[in-house]
Amino acid sequence: MSTPAPVPPPVRALLTATLAALIGAPGVGAEPSGTRASAPLQATADTLPEPPAPGDWNAPRALEIVRTVAEARRRHPYGDTTLHSFRARAEGHTYFLFDPGPAASLLGAPGGTRLVRADQVALRIAWRRPGYSRQTIVGRRSESLLPTRIQYHADHLRVLLENFDSTISMGRGTEVRNVPHPAAPGALSAYEYRLADSLEVRLAGERRRLYRLQVRPRDRTRPAVVGEMFVDGDEPAVARLSVTFTPPSYRDPQLQHVSVDLESGLIDGEYWLPVRQTTEVHRQSTWLDVPAGGTIRTRFRVTDYELNPGDPVRVSPGERLVSRPDSVLARYGGWERGLFQGPAGGTRQPGTGDADLREVRERARRLVGRRTLSGLAPSRLYLPDASHALRVRRGEGVLVGAGVRHRGAGWEASAWAGYPFGAERPEARVAVGSEGRSGPVVQGCLRCLSDIGPFAASSGVGGSLSALAGSGDFRDPWFRSGAEAAWRFPLGGGGLRLAAAWEEHVAAAAVPGPQSGPDARPIRPIREGETARLSAGVEAPLGRFLGAGWRAELSGEGAAEEAGDFGYSRALLRVEGRSPPPAEQPVSWSLRLAAGAAGGDVPAQRLFLLGGRGTVPGYRFRPWGGDRVLLGQLGAAVDVAPPWIRARARASAGWTGIGGAGERAAGRLGVGESGGVRPSVGAGVGLFWDLLRVNVDRGLRNGRWSLNVSVDPEFWPVL
Repeated sequence: MSTPAPVPPPVRALLTATLAALIGAPGVGAEPSGTRASAPLQATADTLPEPPAPGDWNAPRALEIVRTVAEARRRHPYGDTTLHSFRARAEGHTYFLFDPGPAASLLGAPGGTRLVRADQVALRIAWRRPGYSRQTIVGRRSESLLPTRIQYHADHLRVLLENFDSTISMGRGTEVRNVPHPAAPGALSAYEYRLADSLEVRLAGERRRLYRLQVRPRDRTRPAVVGEMFVDGDEPAVARLSVTFTPPSYRDPQLQHVSVDLESGLIDGEYWLPVRQTTEVHRQSTWLDVPAGGTIRTRFRVTDYELNPGDPVRVSPGERLVSRPDSVLARYGGWERGLFQGPAGGTRQPGTGDADLREVRERARRLVGRRTLSGLAPSRLYLPDASHALRVRRGEGVLVGAGVRHRGAGWEASAWAGYPFGAERPEARVAVGSEGRSGPVVQGCLRCLSDIGPFAASSGVGGSLSALAGSGDFRDPWFRSGAEAAWRFPLGGGGLRLAAAWEEHVAAAAVPGPQSGPDARPIRPIREGETARLSAGVEAPLGRFLGAGWRAELSGEGAAEEAGDFGYSRALLRVEGRSPPPAEQPVSWSLRLAAGAAGGDVPAQRLFLLGGRGTVPGYRFRPWGGDRVLLGQLGAAVDVAPPWIRARARASAGWTGIGGAGERAAGRLGVGESGGVRPSVGAGVGLFWDLLRVNVDRGLRNGRWSLNVSVDPEFWPVL
C-alpha cells in the first residue's frame, strides 16, 4: 500500500472545503477510524421456504410472536438466559464515499460511488451480563483517496451489540436518538406488525422456524423504525433486523437516511449472536439539492466466539470502545481482508455497492405507502448540476438558471428555469414522480439543450471554461421540447426503465457572445420536427472477474415521425470494468466498451459521432459519424507521489459505419465513416488526488498530437 506524501495544511484545507461544498458532508465526532470484516459463522445447510401467506396488520399471531420475543429480550438481550458472557473477534471497514447521484447513471439509479477514504479496524470484543461490554481496537489502517477531514463516531467503528437496547441511538445520539426498538417491551403501542412469511432452516443439524415480521409505526410523525425483522420461533430471539427510520428520528438536518442491517448466526446451535453488520449514513446539503452527497458505509463480520469462557470476562459496567496506542495499531498483522475489500471498495466499482441497503429502504417505503422517509427539508433550491446555474454554450450564449425541488408523501417534484442571454428564449424543465428508484415519473421540457453525442466530451463546467478560452464547448447543440412518461423498476443492483415521449426538435443557431469567434466550429444542422418515441433501458451489475467489477447498460428507442410512419430505431450497449485503485495494487485499470446501431431513417441528431475528446483523442473533434459505432477505451494508472501525482496511460479505438439508415443524416451533418478502426494512445498525469487530468494523445492513423485538460470524469454529473 502506497504512503501518501504530506500535504501542506493550506492546500488540504482548500481542497477539503471544495469537496465539502459539493457533498455537504461535515466532520462527525472525534473517534479513531477504521474497520474490516471476516466471514460469519452462520452454518446454514439448506433453506426450506414455505409459500408466503402474509396476514393482516396486527393479526393475533404476529402480535403473539412480538410479545414472546420482547419478553425474552427483557430477561436477556440474546433471548437465552444460559449465556452469561462471551469473547469474539471482529473486523470491519468504514468507507466515506462521494455519491454522484442519479445523474451518474443511464436509468436514474446510482451507478457508482467515489471512495474518498477507506478505514479498517480489528476489534476484540468482551461481553457479559447484564449488557456490559468492551470493544478494543487492536489494529487500524486507513487511506485517503480525496482530501477530507472526516472523523467517525464510535458507532461507525464498533459492532452494535444486543440488536440495540430497548431504544435505538446512533452517532452518540447526534444521528438517531431514543427510537423505540420494535422488539422491546411496550413496542406494541408504537408499531404495527404483519407476519409476511415463515421459513424452516437447518442450522447445526437442527431445524429452526424463522418468522419474517414487517414493522411500521402507528404514528409516522414520531421517531420510529420501518422495515423487517426475522424472529426465531423456537428460541425467542431476533435473528436479523433490517430497518431504516422515519424523518422525525433524525437529529441532523443534513441526514437523508440512516439504514441498518444486523444479521445474527446461531452460534454453537444455541445462541443468536452478531455475525454481520452493515450500516449506512447518507448526508446532503440542507438548502441546495444537487446530484451529490456524502455516505458513510460500514460493514463488520464477527468470528471466533468463545462462549461462557472458564476464565471470567472482566468488563466494567456500560459499553466502551477503547483503542490501543497508534504504534501498536500500525503493527497489527492479522488482517484477513484488504483495505479496499469492503462495501463498495475502490473508485466507482461497478458490480459492488449498497444494493442490500437500497432494498431495505425500498421495502420500507412500500410498508408506509411510499411516503417519504428522507430526513431532509421537503423544499430546497435545486440544480441538476453546477452548469445549470451558469454556463456558456454555442446556441445559447451565457445562461443563468435556478430551480426548486419539493418532496411530498412518496412523491417528488422539481422545476428549473434558465434564461440564455444570447438566444433570448427561456428554457425550462419540470418533473413529477414517485420518490426512490421505482414507480412512475413524468417530465416536461421547454427548449432543453441537447448534444448529438451520445458520448460526452467534457463536464458542463469544463465546456463553459473551454468556450470562454476560445476552444469551443465540445458539444453539437440542438433543442427539444415535449413531455415524457416513464416507469422505473429496480432490479437488484440495477434497474429497468420504460418510457413514452412526444418531442419537438429544433436546430440551434449561432448567437453572439464569449463563445463565438472566427475559429468557432459551425453549429451542425439537425432534422427538425415532431417525434413520438418509445424507449427502454436496463442497467445491471455483471459481478467481478479479471480482478475488476463490471457493469452494463443497454438502451433502445424507436420513434415515429409526424406523418405517423415508422421513423427510426436505435440501440446502444455500454460495458464498463474497473479494478481497485492504485492505493491497493501497483497498477489500476479500467475498460469501457460501447456498441451501437440504428435502423430506419435516422435523423441527424440521433447519429453516433466519433473522434477527438471524449471518444478517440488525437483526432479532430467528431469528424466521423454513422448509424453504427464501436468504441473501446482502456486506461491504466499508477501512483508516483501520492496524493500529488499519478501517472496515467490510455489507449482508445473507434469505428463508425454508414448504411442506408444514416446516409442522409450523415450528409446533413457533414460527417463520414471512420474508414476503418481509428486508434490512439496517450499518457499524462493526474494531479491533486487525481482530480485534475492532463493528457497528451496521438492519433495513430492520420492523427495529430492533442493536449487535453479535464477533471476526473466521476465528477462530471455534478459539474
